[in-house]
Amino acid sequence: MNNKYIISVEADDMQDAISTELGINVEEDLAQEVLDNFIDTTEVTAESGCSAEEECLSMMLALMKQIGEHKTQIIQYINEAEVA
Repeated sequence: MNNKYIISVEADDMQDAISTELGINVEEDLAQEVLDNFIDTTEVTAESGCSAEEECLSMMLALMKQIGEHKTQIIQYINEAEVA
């Protein structure tokens, strides 16, 4: 049986995922807000015993999947935050 664990996601990880998935560069605090408001971090997991590279890939894929699922709302949130 494969065991999974939840990966700790930092704001800079979220910045990378937003940039990769949406092509938008955001400040670290805004990336943290998007993480807090739109991402279910319990769904960002990796297989126990995986390498650091595999963990990083698992994290990015999980973040990009969730960003894609909330793409419209996240873009609107970012646009409103940058105007304020």
